[in-house]
Amino acid sequence: SNCFDQVWLLRYVLSFEDDVPGAAAAARQAIAWRKEHASLVRAARSRQAPAEFSQKELRAIELYFVAAFHHCTQFGDPIFLCRLSSYNLKGLMDAVSEEKLELWFSFINECSWQYCEAETRARRYFVKQINIQDTNAVKMVQERRFLRALGNSSKVNEWLRPQLAGKTYVFNPPMWLSMASKVASAFMSRKSLEKVWVHPGRVSASSASTGLCPFAQQLLGDASVLPTFLGGSC
Repeated sequence: SNCFDQVWLLRYVLSFEDDVPGAAAAARQAIAWRKEHASLVRAARSRQAPAEFSQKELRAIELYFVAAFHHCTQFGDPIFLCRLSSYNLKGLMDAVSEEKLELWFSFINECSWQYCEAETRARRYFVKQINIQDTNAVKMVQERRFLRALGNSSKVNEWLRPQLAGKTYVFNPPMWLSMASKVASAFMSRKSLEKVWVHPGRVSASSASTGLCPFAQQLLGDASVLPTFLGGSC
């Protein structure tokens, strides 16, 4: 199958480095998962929500989990943008179970995985998901049901979708971010946390006049990729 070719195997070699038995076990586990969850894989391919979700659950996710894919980098990497201050995690978790939310994360990760796999083969270099999190004015709320679902999803990605995640860029960090990072470390995979980079300055709509930094210009091209609340023009 084209899904399990040398490019696919290379992802495991890079992710597991010198742990050959671990890479082989993870690859076998991923193949078994894809057979068992063929309906979710098909749903991701058609970009249709899995049949397991009710309209009420889908509406809750849309209203309370303010995050979505938003453009791509110059290199084809899909950008997943999160505006944490607009989250309503209690409302979300009261409407959607941890198990269902973990399934939703798996669905959107699978959508990204399929896109990145296709672009990787077309461009002949690894295309990875870039996460941008705006934490401006976010309150310190620990919704452990949400954190458990998110953490489980990140751990599954390590063996199911190796090399999917690129960097996670955190903008406008609150004063208590270091404390939140310690809490997150109890739920998230180590590899996921190692890919987090915190932007040192403040970014807002007023930042548009200063333009993008050289790194952002190289990655994004211009400000049209970023929403206005992060200093962009979209």
